Amino acid sequence: MLDYLPAIAIAMSVIGTLMIFLFGMPFRVKPVTVPQLLWTGKTIEPPREAVISSRAFDFLSWAGLTLALTGGAIQFGIALP
Repeated sequence: MLDYLPAIAIAMSVIGTLMIFLFGMPFRVKPVTVPQLLWTGKTIEPPREAVISSRAFDFLSWAGLTLALTGGAIQFGIALP
């Protein structure tokens, strides 16, 4: 198992980096999702699909960042004498 640890760490870092490129950084500036009140008294809310996909992208971007940092930490730990 320990023989494959460097390869696993590199794969984690690469997959995490690709996920960050695909889904964006998790701490990006997001639009305000508070319903806005118009002069007519009606509220505008984002579509349900947009909210669900935004949450999914947020989760996947955090997962990618975690994979990249964990893979890098494992590589750093392996490199220490």
